[in-house]
Amino acid sequence: MKSDGIEIGLKEGQKRKQNEIVKKMLKKGMDVKIISKITGMSLDDVKKLN
Repeated sequence: MKSDGIEIGLKEGQKRKQNEIVKKMLKKGMDVKIISKITGMSLDDVKKLN
């Protein structure tokens, strides 16, 4: 199932990119609640990246 592997790889890549963006937002001092609302990530997931 080559297409399944490609789909999984794309999702992992998107998650990594989102995590990078969240880390940059945190470094700029953005509030975790705002980041959570903008990205759709849970507060706990955002806090784990802090």
